[in-house]
Order: sequence, then C-alpha cells, then structure tokens
Amino acid sequence: MVADLAFHSSLPMPIRVRLVLLATIAILSMAIGTWLVISRLNETRISVEREVLHNTWALDCSSLIHYLQRERGASAGLVAANLKDFETVKKMRLDSNAALETLFKNPLATETRLARLGLADLRVKLMEIRNGVDHRSTDWRRLRDAYTALINTLLGAVSYEILHQAEIYSPKLDVIAELALAREALGLLRATVNSVRGQVIRNTSDQIFIATELTLYRHHLDVVRTQSSQSEINALGSALDTQDYTWVMDAINRMLSKHEVLIAPPDGDQWWERSSRLIDALKTLEENLFDKLSRETTEKVSTQKTLVLWLSGAALVMLLILVAFVTITIARMMRDLRELSTALDQIVKKENYAIRLKDRGGRDELSQAFQLFNRLLEYTDRLIRDKETLASMDTLTGVMNRRAFMKYAEREMTRATRYGHNLSLVFLDIDHFKQVNDTYGHATGDEVIKTFVDTVKARIRDSDLLSRWGGEEFIIMTPETGINGARHFAESVRAAIAATEFPGAGHLTCSLGVAQWKPGETFESFSSRADVALYEAKKTGRNRVCIG
Repeated sequence: MVADLAFHSSLPMPIRVRLVLLATIAILSMAIGTWLVISRLNETRISVEREVLHNTWALDCSSLIHYLQRERGASAGLVAANLKDFETVKKMRLDSNAALETLFKNPLATETRLARLGLADLRVKLMEIRNGVDHRSTDWRRLRDAYTALINTLLGAVSYEILHQAEIYSPKLDVIAELALAREALGLLRATVNSVRGQVIRNTSDQIFIATELTLYRHHLDVVRTQSSQSEINALGSALDTQDYTWVMDAINRMLSKHEVLIAPPDGDQWWERSSRLIDALKTLEENLFDKLSRETTEKVSTQKTLVLWLSGAALVMLLILVAFVTITIARMMRDLRELSTALDQIVKKENYAIRLKDRGGRDELSQAFQLFNRLLEYTDRLIRDKETLASMDTLTGVMNRRAFMKYAEREMTRATRYGHNLSLVFLDIDHFKQVNDTYGHATGDEVIKTFVDTVKARIRDSDLLSRWGGEEFIIMTPETGINGARHFAESVRAAIAATEFPGAGHLTCSLGVAQWKPGETFESFSSRADVALYEAKKTGRNRVCIG
C-alpha cells in the first residue's frame, strides 16, 4: 500500500526516472547490505581467528612450560642424588619434545617472532642443558637455573603477547598467566625440595630460595583470586583444598623450620607425587580457563550470526518493498506495451496504417513513444508512396537509374514547355572502360565508376539531373541551360575527369555528347541527338565534347 501510494501513476514521474530510482535503490540496498554483512563477517572472522590463534599460542607455551617443569624437577633430583636411572627423565624429555614441536608448528611461530621473543634457540639451549645432565657436568642448582631461564623466557613470551595484543586477548589470559607463574614457583619448590631434602646440613641459599618461591607462589595465587570471577575462585579453592596441598605446604614449612635438622625430610616419592598432583591441578585450572575462552569465542560467533540474521531480515524487508515497487511499475509499463503490441499486430496483419494509439497525455517515455509512433504511422504513408523513388536508385553509384530519370525528365520537359525555358541534355561515356575491367578486374571497374560519378556530381547544380544510363554511360539533364552553357558545362566535366586519378586505374578520359531541347520534341528525339553527338565524340578521337 505504501509503495502504491508513493509511486502512483498520477505523479508526473517519467519511466526513465522510475527506472533510475529503482536501479539506485536496488544498487544501494545491495551495496549497503552486502558491505555490512561482508564487513561484519570479515571482521568477525579475522578477530576470532586471531583470538583463537593467540590463545592457542598461549596454551602451547603453557603446555611446554608444564613439561619443562616436570623435566626440571626430575633432572634436578637425578643430578643431586647422582642416580643412574634415566627412564623417568627420558619419558619426561619425550613429553617436553612433543610440546616443543607443537609450539614450533603453531602458525605464530615464525622466525621473526621467535627471535623477538627469545625463543629462536630454545632447542639448542635445551640440548645443552640435557648434555650437562647426561655427562654430569653440572650441579643441580645450575641445572635448575638453566631450566628456569627457559621457562621464564616462555612466561615472558606469553606476557609480551598479552601486553602487545591487548585488543584481541581476553582478560582471562592474565589469570592464566598468573596461574602459570604460580605453577612455576611451585615447580621450583618441587625441584629444590626434591634436591636438598636429603642434605644433612641445609644450605642457607637453598632455604632462602625455597622461602622466596613460596612467597611468590602465594602472591600469584592472591592475584588470581583478585582477578577471577567467583566461580573461578571456587574452582581454585577446590583445587587447593586437598590433602595433597596440606601435605605439600606442611613439608615446605618443615623444610624452612629453624629446627629442620631435628625434623625428618619428606619422603622422596611422596613429595614428588603429591607436589606433581598439585601442579597438575593448577594446570587443569589453566586448561579449564582455556576451554572457557573457547566457549566465549563460540558465543561471539553466535552473536555475529544473530547480527547477520538481523541484517538479512532488514535486507528482506527492503527487498519486499523493492519488489512491490518493481511490480507496480512493470504492471503499468506492460499495460502500455500490450496496447502497443496489439496496434502493431493489426498494422502487420491488416496493413492498416490509419490506426492511432491512444494519447494518454502523460509525460513519461511511453507516452512520448506513443506520440512518436503515431507520427511514424503518418510518415509511413508517405514513405510507401515514395518507395518507388527509393527503389529507383542505382545501387553502385547512388544516383538515379534510367527509369527514375525518365520520370523526372518528362517533368522537366513539361516545365520547359510551360515557362519557355531552355533545356539541355549531356551524354557521358568513360573511354576504354572495357579495358579497365579486362586489365584490373570488375572491382576496380566499380571503383572507377563511383569515382567518375563523384567527380561529375561535384560539378553539377542541385537542379541538374544525373543518372546512370547503362554500364559506363551516364546522362545529365540541365534545366534552364542553352547549348552554349551546356557545352561549357560539358567541357568542365571532361577536364575534371581527365585530371582525376582513378583508384587502381590511373588517369582516364570520357566522351560527351550535348543537345538542346527543341519545343515540342519528344524525349526519344531529344536523347537521340545527344547520343549521336556522343558517338561522334567517340568516333573522332574521344576525350572531347560534340554537339548534336
């Protein structure tokens, strides 16, 4: 209804304007809709892909940190106790190698990026550390520090990414990073306690190191609690509120007691298993947070899909309006076109050129077309009457043929009789034209004839009648011209022809016969005298004018 009211035919809106408006609306609607959808989808795709990629990178770093922590603890214990059983260390190395390869296969692990983050020589450094373990060329403290340096580099890489990719990173990665730092502090405690628990006299620096890492561990957990949601805090509490946690913290506190000599160190196997389970619990929390990030990413995609559906709905409404507009416009156009088609059918079948289309008085293009069509019908009658004239032209030269010339010649003779005017006739013939055809071919002969006519036409008046009489022979009737004037005219034509360069044939000449009409003389007699004069010009040497 709205579209019908807006574009009612009573409005003086030309069809051209309607079509332009229709096309403009369609194009703008399609362009805007397409631009919005594509831009939103592309923006979402890029954002989600970048977020997933960087989250995966952080997860890969976290996994490698976890396995390096385990390898560090086992290797430190091996070196400190001077054990010979490498099986556990070998298994942990395999796990670390697998995590390392996963990290290096990440699309973000380019040479430039690895070099910027200090990870380019990670394999080399890890191999050097392992060689020290295998050859007993390092003590457990240097070994611990070497592993810790690699882990800190990885932690720094994650922190760097969080800092420099803040626009795509979720705040949850800060929590994950703090969990990773807490896990690292706990890993250092595991390795250090595992290495020094059998010492009779504890090294003060080891005690300070254990106290420092314990403080850092608690600090990172406090940060996690302040930055996490209540559900995440509850999950952290569940992970820590265990017998393993109580046992590990008690063992650490006993190691730091001033009566440590009197206190039995923790059992090695229990210490390793329980502290590892505690570290694994923190790792599980990290993985759960990563899973939560993945779900949030999925929700973002769902939100974008909803937006796309909304845009699609808006586009559908616009399309319906557009269809209504098009339907109304086309219906009105088709009504007029059907009327035009009916009229044309009657004209073709009945050859009735008296039919006229109804003038609707509109100002659109179809109304103008109807008016022009009616005028065309009026012209058609005249064109039909004049079709014999159109059919009487010489196809090669475009001048009148013999039949048409006879018609107009009789009219000029009548006029000359009525008004007592002079009237002359000139016959022209191209000399040796047969030789042109024989020597150069008929195509060249045709070009010669057309050039000949063009040269002659350039010298006749608008009132003169030029016709192709036959072959290379032409005739010119010059109204109101006596014999002297006709002879002078014929001489100018002869000279012009002689001076013309004919394409493919060079210079040619023509012969001309001139006669003046005598009152009461028939055309046959008149033309015969001019023809005899032409024959005389041919006979006496060509390229000349003779009077008949």
